Amino acid sequence: MDTVSNASADRAFAETAVLDTLRRDGPQTFESLIQQCGLGWAQVFGVIDSLSRSGMVRLRRIESDQYLVSFSGNPT
Repeated sequence: MDTVSNASADRAFAETAVLDTLRRDGPQTFESLIQQCGLGWAQVFGVIDSLSRSGMVRLRRIESDQYLVSFSGNPT
């Protein structure tokens, strides 16, 4: 498998892990998703950024430096 394929597979795995966690356990903070999914901060941030732009997840600020991520399931 080449580097591009590895990156795509890693991204798909991270996206699936995040979405499965949100569906199963409900809204989570970034820190909680990192711990529960076993992913790095940059992976979770990238996935959440992409999923929020597509409408699959929503972000809600809960503190000045924290967001709650929830599954919306409504891609735009």
